[in-house]
Amino acid sequence: MEKNFNINNFFKNNNFKRTRRYDEHIINGYFANNLQIVFVRKIKKDNLILNEIIFLGVDLFKENLIIGFILKNDLIKDGVLFNKSSSVPLSKISLESFDNVLKKFGIKI
Repeated sequence: MEKNFNINNFFKNNNFKRTRRYDEHIINGYFANNLQIVFVRKIKKDNLILNEIIFLGVDLFKENLIIGFILKNDLIKDGVLFNKSSSVPLSKISLESFDNVLKKFGIKI
């Protein structure tokens, strides 16, 4: 793990926030059956206001950080437009590894 890399600061610097609305997913989540952290950011795409939702969970058995992504339109019931996940080995967590995963998801940083 890169010494100066801080996940909270990374998301804060890219306009993602923690909101209480998604706290229900912290214990029993989409991408992991353990504790998760959820970050949300609103974007405008094709004249729609969409939520980019990032879920972070840890797979202790495989020693991976699971990164899940949902692109959602809140104006439509079950308005999920995109849903994908990826993982990064805990020993290789860095700014570069996060950038690579988010680029794979199509998130602009």
